[in-house]
Parts: sequence; structure tokens; C-alpha cells
Amino acid sequence: MIFNVNSIRVIREEVLSRAVSLLLITLLSVASATAQPIIVQGKVIGSDGRPMPAANVFLTAPNDTSTVETREVAADGSFRITIRSTGIWVLRFTGVFHEEHRVALYIDRPRIIELNVQLKPYEYLPDFSNAKINGSFNLWYMLRATPMTKRPDGTFTAEIETKEKSVAYQLLNVREGSPVEGTDADRYVYNGSGSYNSVLHVKDGRVTITFDPQKLVRSDAPEKTTFVNVDTVTVGFARIFDELEN
Repeated sequence: MIFNVNSIRVIREEVLSRAVSLLLITLLSVASATAQPIIVQGKVIGSDGRPMPAANVFLTAPNDTSTVETREVAADGSFRITIRSTGIWVLRFTGVFHEEHRVALYIDRPRIIELNVQLKPYEYLPDFSNAKINGSFNLWYMLRATPMTKRPDGTFTAEIETKEKSVAYQLLNVREGSPVEGTDADRYVYNGSGSYNSVLHVKDGRVTITFDPQKLVRSDAPEKTTFVNVDTVTVGFARIFDELEN
């Protein structure tokens, strides 16, 4: 969908005018329930254009941090979520090795909204020599994180002894300021704080965890939301919200 300067200005004026009224209603916690559901569906992919090992979609109100609905994204990247009332809603998209992305929706009537989202990957430190493992085996106590040893092939390893049948963990000192999922995992589980834990099965009370920097998702591709057959007001509202976010 292509917009020129004049059309964008018109959309901005219309969206802002209608958004002010809707936002006032939302802030007063007034919602209009509908007999017919509102469906939001589409696909969530990583910066490489492929589905991620794990991803989630969360529905929230703009003035409330609590989650109204949660959906796990299918293996092919597809999702479908139901909204029970009109108004302004925010969708949060998360995925393994990627930054969280939020999309605001202006919904004025029951309908199907289709959108596709591409997430932006994490930015990593240039040097991983201080990489450590933190996880369930040490009760997530960062001061007791286990250092990793660099191998000749460029990977890093650490051996963990535990009585657990499986360990959940993240890597420290790989991403600026925040833990990151490990590249070695049997599965990934959302941890409730915007990222994922890597989970590995334990055999005979011991597990060797390998971190392979070559498996990290790296790309300069920005986050992107593409609406499919949706009116310009909805698209314009989402774009203005995105500009304010950035």
C-alpha cells in the first residue's frame, strides 16, 4: 500500500481525531462488547523471513499492562486471536532471538483483521569471551552464573551438574544489558519478561551446554508490520503509534 504526502496528512488528521475519542473511552475503561467476535490473524516471522523456534502474541489494553489473551504462534508462523470488544487494543509480538514488537489496533466494528509481522533481531556484543550460563540449576542467581569455555572451533561450552530432569537457562554477557536465549535447546519456553528460556534434557545428572555464535540470528532488517486488505484508518493509526513508540 503506497501513500503520498497529502494522503498521509489526511489519514493522520482523521486517525488522530477519532483516536482521541477512543482513547478517552479506553482510559475510562469503557468497552463496547460485540455479539460477533473480532478476529486478528496473520503470520509472525523472524528477520530472516522464516518462522522462529517459538513465538507468542499477547493482547493488552493500551492503559493496562495485564494480558487479556495469549496465543502461541504455530510452527508455520501463523496466529489467530479473538477480541471481544471494539476500541483501541495493543498486540505484543515476541520470538526467540528477536526484539518484542507492539502494534496498536483501532477497531470500530466486528471484522477480520489480517496482518503479518516481521521481528527485529537482537543486537549482540562484539566479544563473547565473558559468556556465562544462568538458569534453573542455580535458581537464576546471576552472581552464581557458570562461565563458559571457548573451544578451538569458536563455540563455547559449560558442563552443568543437576538433579533436575531438564534445565532452563539463558546466556549472560552476549547481548548488551539483557540475557539472551541459548542456541542449544530441545525447546524454548516464554519466561514472562519478553524473552525465552532455552530448555535441555538432563541425562545421568549432567548436561553439556554449547553456545554457537554462528547460530545467532543476525540481520539489519527492521521490524515490519504489513496489513492485508485493511482500511487506511486502521493502517494509519498503527503507523502513528509505531512512530510514537520509536
